[in-house]
Amino acid sequence: MSRGSTTIPRLWKEWHDGVSGGRSVQWTDENRPKWFAKDKTLALNYIMAIKKNAEQHNLRDTTALDIAEARR
Repeated sequence: MSRGSTTIPRLWKEWHDGVSGGRSVQWTDENRPKWFAKDKTLALNYIMAIKKNAEQHNLRDTTALDIAEARR
């Protein structure tokens, strides 16, 4: 996880797509959990809350993401 991810959309991108040419956190979680397991907890909490909000309110993930960032 990059300590430079200061917005929720950036965190989302890092989790799903990776940033600055790096692998996504999701990929890393599935393939190399030992060296970063501690850093992913906070990010995972945000990601799961966004997905839950999207599901509960029948929103696209990107819409729920925008709402979360606006509330931040």
